[in-house]
Order: sequence, then structure tokens, then C-alpha cells
Amino acid sequence: MTKEQLIEKVGKNGFLSDDKTLAAKLIYVSGINSFDEYFDTEGLLGTDAVIHLTKHPKGLAIKIAKNFSSFPFGLAFTEIKRTVVSETSDSSHLIFETIDGKIIFSIKSAKKSEVKQFLEDIHHKYESDKVKVENKQSQIVIEVDRNRVPAYGAKKIIIRLVVFILLYFPLFAVKYIVFGNQSNFLVPTIVLISFLASKPIARHVVSKFFPGLNE
Repeated sequence: MTKEQLIEKVGKNGFLSDDKTLAAKLIYVSGINSFDEYFDTEGLLGTDAVIHLTKHPKGLAIKIAKNFSSFPFGLAFTEIKRTVVSETSDSSHLIFETIDGKIIFSIKSAKKSEVKQFLEDIHHKYESDKVKVENKQSQIVIEVDRNRVPAYGAKKIIIRLVVFILLYFPLFAVKYIVFGNQSNFLVPTIVLISFLASKPIARHVVSKFFPGLNE
């Protein structure tokens, strides 16, 4: 699905909108043909890709994210007939029952509460039920969890550092222009402001442009 097709189906979030994203908490099981083809080619355990769900005005963007790229699929709210969080003794699943069939994800170990919180945060109704899912992807969720994707911490740090620099130098220039050389006492304040502001901005940049870096 192209970016244009995705936007047409689920709408577009504004640049400054507060994106609601469930990042790297799910394992794809079945129900999306294009994802089946992707994992048949890449192999579920042979790729460092993760699954992200992001709320859009008209639906959910479901993305396979890997490093600096993503492979999206749009699911409109009007297509969803029922959403189920299934919990059994040995596994948990998020299931979207749609007009075309079921889209199924396994929920990673100890992430059930985060999945439920995401659904509540986006005001999407769901039911709790026990549904037995038999699928080879479900059988290896534990193995996937044991071989978790790297956190890409270094790349995130670099992005935050760049944001910090882009904030610091303009503020420093304004300080120099307004107060001149006698304003060195403001430098610690500028550093603190730049440091604190860089975190949410860097998080927003990663979410918007580098979804594969999300953990």
C-alpha cells in the first residue's frame, strides 16, 4: 500500500498532532495478504522488523517497520466489525474481525496491559474473550521475544543530539544579539532549555519519519 493509498483510507495526522502509537508490542500472525508475502520473503525470525499500530483520523495504520523504512497497511474503522483481546493460559492475541476476515496479532509477553491501554487511549472498543489461535507464527512468539529487536539506542541518541544542536545555537545567537557578551550567565539556562525540549521533539521526529527506530 502506497503512502497516498494509506492516507486516503485512514486519513492523515497533522505534523504537530499527538500520535497514538503502539510500538513493537505485537507479532503479526495472519490476515493481511501483503504482510504474508513480506514475511514469506523475509522470514519472521530472519528479520529485525517490528509491528507498529498508529491511530489516524479514519482508522489504524499498521506498519512493518525496519530501521528507516516502513511497509504500511491501512485498516479503516468502518471495516472493523469487532475487536478482541484474547487471553488464554499459553498465549494472548489482538484480533480485528473485519468485513474481509480476521487480522490476528500475537501480543508479546507482559505487553497485554499496554495493548489494552492503547485501545482505551484511542477510544476503540474491544472485548475480552478466549480465542484459540493455531498458527506457526504464534508458536514462535516466545522465541521472537527471546531474540528481541535491538533498541537502536545509538541512532535515537544521535537524532536527539541533532535536535539539541538545532535548538541550542539559535537560542545562543538570540542571547548574543539581545544581551551581548555580558550574558554568559544565561548559557546554562539555554543548555537546560535545549536539553529538555530536545526529548519530546526528537520523539516526535522518530515517530513521524523513522518509525523503525521505535522499541
